[in-house]
Amino acid sequence: MRFHSLLRRAAVLLTSAASLAACHDQPTAPRLDVPAGPSAPAGTRVAALTCTVDTHAGLLSCGAAQTGAHMDVLTFGGQNHYVRLVSSAPAFDGATGEFSAKVSIQNLLTVSLATANGTTADAGGLRVFFSAEPTNGVTVVNATGVAAFTSAAQTYFEYDDDPADEVTTPELGGNGILSPGETSANKLWRFQTNGAPAFTFTVYLQTVVPSATAAFVRLTSLSTGDMHACGLNAAGRAYCWGHGQYGEIGDGTTTSRLVPTPPGLAVPPFASISAGTGHTCALTASGTAYCWGWNLFGAVGDNTTTNQGVPTPVAAAPPFSSIAAGYFSTCALSSGHAYCWGFNAFGQLGDSTLTQRKTPVAAVQPAGVAFASIVMGSQHACALSDAGQAYCWGDNSYGQVGDGTKVKRTIPTAVHQPAGLVFTALSAGSYRTCGLTPAGRAYCWGNPNDGNFSTDTAVAAPNPANVAFTRIEVGHAQACGRSAAGTVLCWGANSYGSLGNGGSGGSAVPAPVVMPVGIAFTTFSVGLYSGCALTAASGVYCWGDNSYGQLGDGTSTNRLLPVSVAGTY
Repeated sequence: MRFHSLLRRAAVLLTSAASLAACHDQPTAPRLDVPAGPSAPAGTRVAALTCTVDTHAGLLSCGAAQTGAHMDVLTFGGQNHYVRLVSSAPAFDGATGEFSAKVSIQNLLTVSLATANGTTADAGGLRVFFSAEPTNGVTVVNATGVAAFTSAAQTYFEYDDDPADEVTTPELGGNGILSPGETSANKLWRFQTNGAPAFTFTVYLQTVVPSATAAFVRLTSLSTGDMHACGLNAAGRAYCWGHGQYGEIGDGTTTSRLVPTPPGLAVPPFASISAGTGHTCALTASGTAYCWGWNLFGAVGDNTTTNQGVPTPVAAAPPFSSIAAGYFSTCALSSGHAYCWGFNAFGQLGDSTLTQRKTPVAAVQPAGVAFASIVMGSQHACALSDAGQAYCWGDNSYGQVGDGTKVKRTIPTAVHQPAGLVFTALSAGSYRTCGLTPAGRAYCWGNPNDGNFSTDTAVAAPNPANVAFTRIEVGHAQACGRSAAGTVLCWGANSYGSLGNGGSGGSAVPAPVVMPVGIAFTTFSVGLYSGCALTAASGVYCWGDNSYGQLGDGTSTNRLLPVSVAGTY
C-alpha cells in the first residue's frame, strides 16, 4: 500500500498487550505524509516497539524502541498514546500449547475510527495486522483473514459490526465506529506456541479516519481546573478533557471525556482559556469572553443560572485582556480594572457586597491602581498591579488575602509584602496564594498544608538553593515552580500523586522536590489535585488525580508521574 492511498486508510503503529501485564512503553514519534504545521505532526521517523510474551507465566514486557522494518508506513504513533490495546483473561493450555487473551482497542485520537465521514461505518472496521508471524515458530491460530498491508500474506484480526463475517455481537461502538475515548468489545486472540516458552510480535492497526491531520492535537497553552483541564492549539481551537457533568467540556454534552475534546459548535478562535470548578472561560483575540459549564450562581455570565454545554458569550461585558475561572465564579480584566461575576458568598467578586452576579460587575478598586493580571482561588481572587503590588479579596479564613488578618474582604485589599518586594506573577489555590519576584523567589501566604504554619502575610517559600523560578502555580494543598531549565519542583500535600514525583499521600513534603521525568517543560498549570505541562515540542503531560479523566490519557487511573495526554504530539 502506497502513501497516497494510506492518506485515507491510516495506519497506527501498535504493540501487543495480550497478557496479564500492561505494556509500559513510551509513545513512538509520529510520522504523517502531509506538510508539517499546527494540525499535523512533523515528519519524524517511526520506531517499532517489541513486546515479549511469557506463555507459561502469562506475562508480557515491552523493551526500548527498536528500529522498525517498515519506516515508510504512515502511522499515528504507539501504544498508550494514540491507541491502546487492552487485554484480559490470558491463558495457556498446556495440552494444546495454545496461548490466548481477549484484546480490545481503545481510540485515543480526537477523531472517530472506522468511518470516512464521522457518521457512516466503514465495512473494513479496524484491522490489526501482524507485521510478520510471531517469533520462535509461534503462529496466529484464529486470524480473521490474510491480506497485504506492508508485505504479502499478513494475518490480521478485524473488529467490526458486520454480520456477514464472524461477528455475532457488535465489536465497535455506536453505529459501527469507534469514537474518541471509546473502547471496542473484546476479541479472542489465539496463538499456537509450538513449545516456545516466549515470543514477540509487532502489529499495525489499519482503519479509515475522517481526517488524518485532524486526528492530532498540538496544544500551545494549558489550564488545569479542579476536575478537568483545557488547552488551545495554535489556531485558537479549544480542547477540554475530564469532568463534564455540568457541560464544562463544551462539546454540548454532560459526559466526562477521557481524551481531549473540541467544542460542540463553531466558535471564534480563542487567545486564552481558563478552567475552573465546573466551568470554563476563554477570550478571543479581541477580548470577547465566552464561558460554559455550571451556572447555578451565574459563573457563565450570560445573565442566567442555566448550565451551558457549549461556549456562550458573556453578557454586558467590556473587552477583556485576561480571564480567570474559579470556584463557581469568574474574574477578568479590562483596561486595568477587575470585573467579576458568579458566586459571591465570601466577597470574591470584589464589589463590596456578598450578592451573586449573573453578569460582570466592577470591583471596587483602590484609586489610581491598575491591575496587570488576575487569578482566582477557590473562594478568593487576587490581582497584580502594574507596580508589582498584590491585591486580594474574598475568603480569608486561612490568611489567603495576605493583609495580616483572617477577616474576609469584599474589595481588593493590599497584601502585606516585605518592604521593597514586588511581584511579577501570582497564583491562587484553594486556601493559599503565592507570588513570584523578579529574582525568581516564591513568596506565599495562607494555609500551606506542607508542614509549615499558616501565615497571613507574604513570607518566603522554601526555594531550593540556586533555583530561580520562572513560574509559580498553586493547587489545593500543593504548589509547584518551574526552573529556567524547565524542571518542575513541587511541595506540599501529595494527595493522589499531585506532586508528580512518584509518591502519593503520607506526610506532606515541606521542601520542593524535582519531578523526575527527565523532560523540560516550557509551562505548566496546577489544579485541585492534578497538573499538566507542555514541552518545547508541544508534548502534553499530566499527573495526579484522574478520577474523571482529567489527565487525558484515556483512563481514570491516578498517575504518580506525568503521562502523555492522548492524541497530542
